[in-house]
Amino acid sequence: MYAVTVVGGGAIGLNIAIKLFKEGWETNLIEEHKGVGKPTNCSGLLSLEGLEKLNIDVKDIALNYINGTIVYTPDLASLEINAGKKVAVVVDRHQFDLMFYSQAKNLGVPIKFNTKALNINGNTLFVQNKGRGELIKSRIILGADGVSSSIRKSMGLELPTTNFIQAYQEFIKGDFKETKKVLVFMDTAFEGFFAWLIPISSTDAEIGLGVKLGADIKEAIIVLKEKLKQLGYDYTVKEKRSFMIPYNKMLDTLVKNNLMIAGDAAFQTKSTTGGGLIFGLNCSNKAVDAIGDYLKYQKPLEAYQEKVMPFRKELELHWKIRSYLNKQSNNDLNSLMRKLKDAGIEEFLGEYGNMDEPSKFVPMLMKKPKFWLMAPQLIKFMTS
Repeated sequence: MYAVTVVGGGAIGLNIAIKLFKEGWETNLIEEHKGVGKPTNCSGLLSLEGLEKLNIDVKDIALNYINGTIVYTPDLASLEINAGKKVAVVVDRHQFDLMFYSQAKNLGVPIKFNTKALNINGNTLFVQNKGRGELIKSRIILGADGVSSSIRKSMGLELPTTNFIQAYQEFIKGDFKETKKVLVFMDTAFEGFFAWLIPISSTDAEIGLGVKLGADIKEAIIVLKEKLKQLGYDYTVKEKRSFMIPYNKMLDTLVKNNLMIAGDAAFQTKSTTGGGLIFGLNCSNKAVDAIGDYLKYQKPLEAYQEKVMPFRKELELHWKIRSYLNKQSNNDLNSLMRKLKDAGIEEFLGEYGNMDEPSKFVPMLMKKPKFWLMAPQLIKFMTS
């Protein structure tokens, strides 16, 4: 019997398997696809501060470095936030997962591809491997199996469609003069979310958008392309992708009996942007700590839920920001951004903004006298 079976061979699942294997626990990993990192359902935009805290070096797979953001309102007025330094990196997302896979393979972690989790009965995991039924015995089963997690469903956590964003992304080729800033488009056409352009080089970029599951994504795509056209972008499409993103606060229940979840499966993602790698990796490290304490000292696995509390609080603030923005009409958004610009939000966020930890700047913003004229908006935000 294994000590731990990890379901899901992305970076988060591999990170857990690597760390547990290094600690001496019999650990194996299963992945339903034929390899690691495919399909790639992520923009690959990561904060440098977040990576540094995790001690992850991505310089060999970096495609571009980002120093700021240009936010476009529905009427295409803009806020330009310039950090004056590199604050984020665009990585080859497939290669990012392969970094973890190479480490796991070199350590000798048992990994089975083409293996899908079907059902769980106590310590028995029923799987399908290349069309054949198999059993895996394991004391703990951890699901890092993404937004449609089968392990989450085995825990009885069925979620409504309102908890998901349908994302659409294109990899494009053209002439991109702004190569160091991510473009963000706000518009109610992107119902519940937003649209983006992430530069990779002067000739390559990613564009994408998200809408609440069930909303009119075809109309949202038309709106984004019209905005890009108005801004003078001319490009050809190299590749298209569509995928789902978790959309809410981190789930309250992360452990049930011997089952655990991490990453997208646990909604350890930022509702503001949909990014989940930094938070997922941080929370996965806490899952490893909780598992080690359980196996060594018989401490409850539920301690995992306490260990991730600092990350939960940050994600709740991301959700508050997203919930507030979702309540605004296009006219409201235009007005809000003008007021923020007049109050000096560009300079403020350029100096104090943080991609992952809004708690570092939101309270500070509310203490700045120049933003007090926006008291009605601040009150609405606090009560959203």
